[in-house]
Amino acid sequence: MSKVKKMVLSLVLVCTLLTTGIVAEAITGAFMTTGGTTNKRWDYSLSSRVVANAFYRLTGSAEQYNNLNFDSVGIEVILYRNQLENVVKTASKQNTYNISAYADASIGTSGGYGTMLLVVVDDTYGHGTKRVYN
Repeated sequence: MSKVKKMVLSLVLVCTLLTTGIVAEAITGAFMTTGGTTNKRWDYSLSSRVVANAFYRLTGSAEQYNNLNFDSVGIEVILYRNQLENVVKTASKQNTYNISAYADASIGTSGGYGTMLLVVVDDTYGHGTKRVYN
């Protein structure tokens, strides 16, 4: 491989790391709804990563395993900051099977730790609440 190609690939790698960050921790799992005539599985993930060595981004997401729409879906992502107010992001949707939200805090005020609260409700497929910590 030529030196120019190696330099270009190295530059692409560095730029990718600076823009996408490094995943410090990722938690994944699943839970089942209850109380419905047909209870369903939801898959979730919560990840924390450093972006451009400037801030932490905590990202929470969830998706219904069979892509079945739920009446109401809400997610709250909280990034803990040292001795300051926490960064809280919330999102909610109706008639959906997926949702995500993220919160950012600077490197100096956060260790990248946080929590995600996920709430799903449906007349047919049941309801469920899941809290995840990283």
